[in-house]
Amino acid sequence: MAWREITRRSWELNCLAVVPSDQARWLVEESARPKWVLKYLKRWLYVLLTGQRGLEQQRIPADAERILWVNLTAPSLGDALMDTSGRSLLAGRCVHLLTSKANAALFADDGFFEKVFVNANAAAEEHVDRPYDLAIIDSYSPRSISKKIQVSKSLPFVGLYGYLNGFEVHRTLYSYHRLGLLLGLSVDHLIGRRGVHHCLGLLKKGDTSASASKRSVCIGVGGEWPFRIYRYWGEVLRQVLDSIEDVKIFLLGSDNGLADATALTERFSNSGRVFNLVGTLSMDESCRVLRKTDLYVGADGGLWHMASGCGIPTIALFADCALFGPNGTSTTRASPDQSCISLSANREVSEVDPHLVSQAVQQILCKGNAIRRS
Repeated sequence: MAWREITRRSWELNCLAVVPSDQARWLVEESARPKWVLKYLKRWLYVLLTGQRGLEQQRIPADAERILWVNLTAPSLGDALMDTSGRSLLAGRCVHLLTSKANAALFADDGFFEKVFVNANAAAEEHVDRPYDLAIIDSYSPRSISKKIQVSKSLPFVGLYGYLNGFEVHRTLYSYHRLGLLLGLSVDHLIGRRGVHHCLGLLKKGDTSASASKRSVCIGVGGEWPFRIYRYWGEVLRQVLDSIEDVKIFLLGSDNGLADATALTERFSNSGRVFNLVGTLSMDESCRVLRKTDLYVGADGGLWHMASGCGIPTIALFADCALFGPNGTSTTRASPDQSCISLSANREVSEVDPHLVSQAVQQILCKGNAIRRS
């Protein structure tokens, strides 16, 4: 109990009462483990020894007009999109983003971040010209705190995750409700507002690219984690091609999906309806393709988050997703404002029956349920 009291700020945040997480199990089974205690103490001591502790605020002041959002702790593009979902609540203020070079393109045409920096020195120069009133720091990791200090040692800040560590949390809803809490908004005020923003892949001025076919599907193949790599795309493609005559299927993914994509295009080469784009597109180009299709199908990961950010319907395969709502029911990383069919498995996505996947594709494409891009 003594350790739990010492590290209370590593897990106690009011917004978790309405956000799915794995906190209840973690507090019982893992919270006293030395690695979590040491991680908290490392962060706490770093904030203290760098002279930042007295600058932490518990609310975002109404008069904080210029804000720098530091998003550096979670490197993946999916995490970056989820962790910034609450930015819409800051509409009307001047908000700049400091993020990793790999994720900067996600926010190039964002409607809420006026400027995007990948270098803390550039943000520091901006601060000298027109000082920020406040920083939002994703977590109190030494990496994020040090970048904030590089911009301005004396700039007040609030924390998105703060010292929070250890358990799974629904990152999209967490960012949204945590920002609401920092702004002093009630839960009732937040209900019905958008947390997933359809800002990716928008046509730029002068872009006259034609739309994809009337019935088109993007499928994400490959993956970084073995338990999120689906092994039965061949069966899904066979059933979809047999059941929907005019459908076109575009395979997307990074280099880790090249072997699977090559095998699929060779298997269905006679159909003339399967197109391999794996490993050939930039992030921006992938978003353009996604926005022009009717549906994305893939495992939980960066491409699924990008598709959601493009405003198209999705079918997402989840596995080992330790998220539970306030009433204890299991849930996924999909959010209420997403047009998403979730298919879940216990340990790995390949446990999902391919027939269920193809049925979900037909449900959206053949029954007029597709919600066009917004």
